[in-house]
Amino acid sequence: MGEMRGVAATLVSVAVFVSLLISNLTLLYAENQRLWMASMAKLETDEGKIGLLLVAQGAYSALDRVQTELVRNSPSCSSWDAYSSSLTSASRYSGSIHAVQYNLTMEAVVVSSGSERDNLTLLRPFDGFLPGSLNLEIGVSLNELSGGLPSYTRTEHHYVHLPISLSRMLSLCLSLLRDLHLAYQSRVYCNRLPPEAPLDALIQRYSQAANSEGFSLVLSHWFVRVDGCWLLNYAITLSESSVEGVAGRFAWHLSETGFL
Repeated sequence: MGEMRGVAATLVSVAVFVSLLISNLTLLYAENQRLWMASMAKLETDEGKIGLLLVAQGAYSALDRVQTELVRNSPSCSSWDAYSSSLTSASRYSGSIHAVQYNLTMEAVVVSSGSERDNLTLLRPFDGFLPGSLNLEIGVSLNELSGGLPSYTRTEHHYVHLPISLSRMLSLCLSLLRDLHLAYQSRVYCNRLPPEAPLDALIQRYSQAANSEGFSLVLSHWFVRVDGCWLLNYAITLSESSVEGVAGRFAWHLSETGFL
């Protein structure tokens, strides 16, 4: 009888131990699940944050390339459309950040219209379309993958700008060109040099207009004899200094050369 009680007590002890073990394993599993879910949630959050940073970095690089080109090669007043087309760029980036692998494709084109509000706040104050400035539309395609998670994809468009006085500079330059043509092109000067009075008047008028807009104007000219007649050669340079760009302050110029 005593032996039976001993066996029963042992069985009860085993049952209690097994029950406690199962309870502890359940708690451990639940904790592991919680840790796993927290880890997955962090990875998902990291994917989103990294994606936003990658898009902002790509847009910044596109603006930086445009700023560098604008400083290096001055556009012509009369061929701005062709020049702006040359500023189109396409870039591809790939790599991994904090266990997140990514592939990013970006295309930047100069545009004349767009949304003045953009959610790419990391690029402030260069985010959004700014009328009269040099504006880019950025097309983005991003794919990210991190261990065990579904791929993270975003395809979107953003507008960014360099705050140059593009419209006002172009308008002033093209207006000066038109008035130069009206003053000299319709006349033939074979027996005498062309008069400088119309040119002097234009220089004074447009220099004042440029200064009032915060620009500077240089109009160089000289006369050359071709086939017995005199022609006016000219070189126009309009400049805007101290523009706040993504890579720091810079000056840019519009120029035009020709003869009449």
